[in-house]
Amino acid sequence: MRAILRSTQGRIVIGAIVLYLLWQAWLSIAAPGKVSPEIDRARPRVNLLVVLPFRPERFHVLMFQKFGRVSGTTDDSVEVRGVDPARLNAIARYYWVSRVDPLPPDQ
Repeated sequence: MRAILRSTQGRIVIGAIVLYLLWQAWLSIAAPGKVSPEIDRARPRVNLLVVLPFRPERFHVLMFQKFGRVSGTTDDSVEVRGVDPARLNAIARYYWVSRVDPLPPDQ
């Protein structure tokens, strides 16, 4: 361990690992704050409006299809239906997700 700490490459690798772990910890801590408390977690499946800070692209739609059925997009959000409430934090964990709100019933 001392040999690793003495070398420049070893310190760079350890620094990169520490930064990665801090980034992952931050994503886990920030995710619950992005999920709206108005979402009814008692239901077996929920419909969501996932808000992004930019216009969603195909990549984002494909990522949300892992969680449920994507039924549409707007300027800065994606409608995802039939999502298991246990996976809400997994959706909010993406750094490019601003908020996760319930989908209004008329949509």
